[in-house]
Amino acid sequence: APPDGAGTLMPQETGQRRTRPLPYALTADFAATATGTALAMASHGKAGACFYVYRKSGEDLPWRYTIGPGDRLNVELPSDTGPLALHGPNGFYRAFNPGLSGLSVRAAPDGDTLNLTFHNATPKHADLRVADSAYGAALRTLTLAPGETATQSWNCAASDRWYDLIVTAGPAQWRLAGHIETGKPGLTDPAATAPVLE
Repeated sequence: APPDGAGTLMPQETGQRRTRPLPYALTADFAATATGTALAMASHGKAGACFYVYRKSGEDLPWRYTIGPGDRLNVELPSDTGPLALHGPNGFYRAFNPGLSGLSVRAAPDGDTLNLTFHNATPKHADLRVADSAYGAALRTLTLAPGETATQSWNCAASDRWYDLIVTAGPAQWRLAGHIETGKPGLTDPAATAPVLE
């Protein structure tokens, strides 16, 4: 910085950069229950991970969970937590706004594809909307009858295996974002190429 301390911060470089393959294969799924919010976390890869779960209200310190390779951990959070956000490594992100007990959304990677499995354990039909928040895929809708399970596949090859999906069903909402690791080199997130500083 110059002697007077009036330094200039350089902007982030534009464009994507190559990335090395990472050993993560993570899942984390929220669901409302009659007594609170269920959270199922798992590491299916060669590396464990640490997850941080925050109240979106900003109250309290986060819950911290660490799981090893091949491990699973199921927890139930109190019913008064409100909207929640989970952060993991390399952009892995899940957010949940409780609303319908008995409706669940599970996300599982398979090659370049992210499979979303929906299950309706409520006594009524459930209308769902799945929106791509960052990469331009078309909006999808589906209706689940009571007791019905359905799976939708989202091919993420065009976004270099990055995804950011928002699932809405009435007052309930799930957001699922991250990167699918396949053991191959990749590219940085194409939705994060704008300079952070002007």
